[in-house]
Amino acid sequence: FEHRNLMRSLPITLLLAILQDASAWSGIVRLPSTLQSAKSVRQVKPYTPLPSTPFPVAPRVSTTSSSVSMSATATETTLSSWLTWIDTTIVRRLIRLAHHSPAIASLAYFGAISMATNDMPMETMMGLTTTAVSTGTAAAKAAAAVSEPMMATLLSLLTRNVGMTSNAAFATLFPTVVTPAGFVFLIWPFIAVSQVITLALSILKPGDAGDNNIAGSGLSQRDITSLSLANVAASLWLIITSNATPGNLPLGNVLILPLVPLLAGYTLRQSGAPAAKKGQGLTSRFVFRVFASFTTIASFLSLAVEISYGTRIPALLAKLPSFLAPLATLFTTYAQPLGALTFLGLTNANVQLPNNSSVKKSVNLLALTGILVQRWMKGGFSAYGIVDVATLVLTLFVTKNAVEAAL
Repeated sequence: FEHRNLMRSLPITLLLAILQDASAWSGIVRLPSTLQSAKSVRQVKPYTPLPSTPFPVAPRVSTTSSSVSMSATATETTLSSWLTWIDTTIVRRLIRLAHHSPAIASLAYFGAISMATNDMPMETMMGLTTTAVSTGTAAAKAAAAVSEPMMATLLSLLTRNVGMTSNAAFATLFPTVVTPAGFVFLIWPFIAVSQVITLALSILKPGDAGDNNIAGSGLSQRDITSLSLANVAASLWLIITSNATPGNLPLGNVLILPLVPLLAGYTLRQSGAPAAKKGQGLTSRFVFRVFASFTTIASFLSLAVEISYGTRIPALLAKLPSFLAPLATLFTTYAQPLGALTFLGLTNANVQLPNNSSVKKSVNLLALTGILVQRWMKGGFSAYGIVDVATLVLTLFVTKNAVEAAL
């Protein structure tokens, strides 16, 4: 029975296979027209794609990579902000501190030398202790042994070349009629304090010119260098004068001190000096003017002391021809009045210079007032000799000119 059904379905299966691929049999068997029309009905139309959507489709982005990128950008911004703050607040000020270190070191050294010369007892400064020890007394030797330092310190190493003569002792050893009273020399610590304030403001003040300007809107490199060299010269002068003894006036007293106003006033004499440079305030101009003005008067005084007590000028005059011998004798006889007249002449020319600042006028007036006070303390204004009268009159005249210039 199964074989019969298979035989019946075989023709139908062959017919379906022929219809599925009629093109392969078209050259052998010609199909009836009905079958050809059926084939044309079964042709499939070509595929036409659907129109694209009018709305843009966003690309697919990885959520993990986007969050990592945003986190890295935020971290970089925060780090940059912190570095900018550190550079502006800390690093720049450290660099400015390093640029100011020469002036700070020279000022500290000058202060150490000043304290070393002014903290000594007067007896030690005048050499009385040395004389007592040389006599061999046991008490003097014991006192000297106690006064000697047991161990070397940094301060003792820095001041080991300082002698036994302070500024007050120097004025006592080499007095002149134009030596100011002691209160005038209090301007030295005032100058030191002014330098400390000026340097602190220059270091801490934020710079508005960037790192191209070494000190920003504070002191320039030229200012710092001139101030440092002036402090070094002043320290060297103190060391030289501290080694002066009766009858032994160091030549460095008159050679070194004039370097101080020359160096301190350098930045004031230049075009674009502190007075004209943007950002330079009153404090920076003030310290240079006080330092240069007072040391100018002190330089005139050192020249007067050299003329009055030095042995170099008489030795040079002694080598002149014989017909100039009276000149050497006159200088030796009136050395002190000549020294006073030299000081007063230079000071009078100094107070009458054009374009003197108010600071310089005040310093000149202070020095001349101190000279008059010193003369009053030494016996009043009584003058018995023509030389005393001349120096007193000239002092009053120069003081009058200083007052008029200050007003």
